[in-house]
Amino acid sequence: MLTINGVNYDEKEFGVELKNYITLRAEVQVNKARHMSEIEKADVLIAHYNKKIEKLLEKETPLETPAGNNS
Repeated sequence: MLTINGVNYDEKEFGVELKNYITLRAEVQVNKARHMSEIEKADVLIAHYNKKIEKLLEKETPLETPAGNNS
């Protein structure tokens, strides 16, 4: 049994084309979840590298201060 939009179906009765589309949709959903996971990993790494960069920049001397910042 397969439920789509709140309606139950016997997927054994589906035609080949419908079965193929359901399979393709499932594959796309899996790929989306994998990509979202990769984005989360990238966000963590970017934050990590940002902290490293900020820490190392504290040791550097800027060429000039940004306009309007007199501190």
